[in-house]
Amino acid sequence: MLRLFVHFWLFYAIVFALNPTDEETLRTMRDEIQGIQSLAGWKTGTGDMCQWTGITCEVGGNYVAKIVLSGRGLSGRLPAQLANLTKLSYLNFDHNNRNGPIPWQLGTLQLLWLL
Repeated sequence: MLRLFVHFWLFYAIVFALNPTDEETLRTMRDEIQGIQSLAGWKTGTGDMCQWTGITCEVGGNYVAKIVLSGRGLSGRLPAQLANLTKLSYLNFDHNNRNGPIPWQLGTLQLLWLL
């Protein structure tokens, strides 16, 4: 029984180590997009991510549902790690200086209906 418990715990430890939280994914985005640090909550990357400028979380959860950062004077590439936001349904970076292609990994987001 103990052996089964250890295997079970090990499996979950590996899964959670390989799947970053939504907040960790937003921190990655913060480090790759210039200008985002000037927005409320993004500079330090601390506090409730659901209160950061442009972030809307799923009701009753700690999952990012929407990112709306249009017209904020941001520049840089959209990071492929955004595909880790499995509950993301809306992503808006219009009217910024985004460069590079849209990462193909975003195509794996089953709930994303507007990009």
